[in-house]
Amino acid sequence: MVLINPVTKVDVQAPRLVFHKYGDKYFLTQAWLRNSDSGKELFVSAKEIQMARDYRQTQVDLQGK
Repeated sequence: MVLINPVTKVDVQAPRLVFHKYGDKYFLTQAWLRNSDSGKELFVSAKEIQMARDYRQTQVDLQGK
């Protein structure tokens, strides 16, 4: 089970997943459906907070067709 918040963005054309990357670990942060202006944002986990202390964050955005 995960906790989420609704998020909005104008004109999402393709499904999309957004991850935060710390070192070699990835944490899912957002999920978007095709042709929707709303998505879901996951709460930051305790493990991600711990990794953020040790590594610089990189955002990875995967977009479908």
